[in-house]
Order: sequence, then structure tokens, then C-alpha cells
Amino acid sequence: MNTKVPQAGRAAPESLAGTVERVTFQSGETGFSVLKVKVKDFRDLVAVVGIMPSATAGEWIEAAGRWENDREHGRQFKVETINTTRPDTLEWNQPFGKEASEYLADLVKDKTVSIIVRSRDGYGRDIADLYVGDLWVIGRLVENGYAWNYTTYSDSEELAALEKQAREAKRGLWADPSPISPWDYRKQKSGRTDLSSVITDKSALYATKFGKKYHRSDCKFLTKTAVPVTLEEAKRRGLEPCASCRP
Repeated sequence: MNTKVPQAGRAAPESLAGTVERVTFQSGETGFSVLKVKVKDFRDLVAVVGIMPSATAGEWIEAAGRWENDREHGRQFKVETINTTRPDTLEWNQPFGKEASEYLADLVKDKTVSIIVRSRDGYGRDIADLYVGDLWVIGRLVENGYAWNYTTYSDSEELAALEKQAREAKRGLWADPSPISPWDYRKQKSGRTDLSSVITDKSALYATKFGKKYHRSDCKFLTKTAVPVTLEEAKRRGLEPCASCRP
């Protein structure tokens, strides 16, 4: 899910990515939220604030924005653009996506969620199990047809068995004769701006005109002002690696 707050006449935002540990505040009327996010290389949880979609613990977020020092709450990351990914559930706007998201929200809303990190993927994202008490959240989702067993990162025989049961019983998403996995759906519906005219070398690093980061060629935060840079040039200009694409 993606939301944008347009900003004019300002330098390109910084990027931040991580796992939501808890939701400190969320306004149903304005959409303003305060999240505590676990970010790689940060010892403490990062306060992420701004207008954004409803978020829940365990979600992965990728945000663009700016660091600000609040007099009362200290340093925090103010969101301008944010993309949230629910853990292994369907995308909101694909078949059964809304139902899956609401089912997940009912499982974790206003409850203490334990996050047990098992490993980390190639993008630096945590691969974790979520528990509400003794309830294994992903197991319950898969069992009821509200999530897929993502075998790229899971070798769980229990999840495979739960998915098989849900498929045979045609629960949730399996009632669809031709269900599409969320990762395939995201590829089909990415809608990314065409940068083929400026991204001419897929193996090169890129920086935007006013940005403070350097990026991989496939980074979602690149714009039409992207130009290729060498690693040496990026360091000489004081650019930092993008936290989202991790070049």
C-alpha cells in the first residue's frame, strides 16, 4: 500500500526501511500515525511519524522523508512517501486482499505481538515469526486461506501442510480457481515510472540531481533526474547508500 504527501521546491527525501515493532498512535480521522520501527544498523527503534495507511506490527515499510528533531519526543523520521507490505498476506487490491488484511488486523489489533526474527533476506528485511500469546499468526493466516506459504524463504513443513489443507478445502483465496500470489501480483501491478531513457546501464550505480543517496538501477526511489555515478564519485560527493535498495 502506498501513500504520498506532495512536497514542492525541496531536495529529494532520504529513505528508510524496516519492520514495524509497534504502533504507538494512529488516528482514524486524519491518518496521522506514530510507528516504532526496527531499522538495520540502528540500536534503538526509530520513531516514524506522518500521514500514512493504517499499519500493524510486523509489516515491512519502505519510506521516504526527512529526519526532524521534536522538542518533546526527540529525533524522528517524518514520512512523505511510504509503502507498507503486510507479512505474507495478499495485496489489499487483489482478490481476497481486503479480507486478508482485515483478518490480520483482527488478530493483532490492540494486542501484544511478539516478533521472533529467524533470518534476513537479500534486501536486509527481517524474516520473522509473529505471535499473539501462543497464536502463530502466519500459521493461522495460511490455515484459513488468507496467506501463501512463501517457499522462497520458508521451508516449514507445517506451513506447507496448512496451505495444502486450505487449498483442498477451498478456503479464502483458494476459492478462486486461478489465485495469484502477492509477489506475482506486485510485479504485474508495480506501475513504476518508465526510467528506461535514463537508466541505460543496469549494473551501474545512480544518484538523483538533488539526492543525498546513491542507488541501484532498480531502486524505486530513482527519478527522471537519475545519472550514473561510480562508487568512488558517490563517496567523494558525500552520498550515502540508499537504505531501501542497499547498493
